[in-house]
Amino acid sequence: MMILLLLYSLISFVIFFKNRFEIIFYISNAKYKIAMTEIVFIITFIGFLVIRFLNPDLWHPYRGGEKPMDFAYLNAILRSTSFPPLDPWFSGYSLNYYYYGQYLVALLTKLSGIPSHISYNLAIPTFFSYTSVLVFSFSSNFAYLFRKAKGLSFDWHKIPLASGLFSIFFILIFGNFDAIIQVYKIISNQQEIFDYWRSTRIVSMVSSGLEINEFPFFTFLFADLHAHLLSITM
Repeated sequence: MMILLLLYSLISFVIFFKNRFEIIFYISNAKYKIAMTEIVFIITFIGFLVIRFLNPDLWHPYRGGEKPMDFAYLNAILRSTSFPPLDPWFSGYSLNYYYYGQYLVALLTKLSGIPSHISYNLAIPTFFSYTSVLVFSFSSNFAYLFRKAKGLSFDWHKIPLASGLFSIFFILIFGNFDAIIQVYKIISNQQEIFDYWRSTRIVSMVSSGLEINEFPFFTFLFADLHAHLLSITM
């Protein structure tokens, strides 16, 4: 693995050296956007790291969700000497399930040498930060292109920046209006406690089915390192 890391580092250096003038020119002209993107990543990572620190348990018998399964897949990939990885539930057989997201986490775990139970909890804020950066980048650049196409006045320090930050809140943090309704009912004594699980079953509440309607913040908050979380970033 270290050989591959050194190889890719060498290739990256060669590409940088051949295109160094264009890359340096871009960095000098986009340093404000680059800095803002890095700040967004750091703030969102630290924020969600604090949330995971408050409840790092991966083994709760009935509130643990899919964490034991996801943790087993992560460890199976780490312990496998070839691919496909070993199946943690069926000894002697390979894993018959989608595992690419856990593979990415396992790769970072191997490179860093961090124990898997810690890297699992670090992966949640990491992927939340990746998603935040993607949302911020897309929204801010879209606002820039839209205003440029319309011939409107433009100040990257204000409008696209605000657009990117608001998008993070509306896409990744705000879920739906059920939470507001519950708060109102609690204040008006129509409800005793806040049911955060109910807000992820909105369609089921009106259709009496078994649909799951997780919104992004709940997905990261519940912290199942599963495909429905890992694929948000991809």
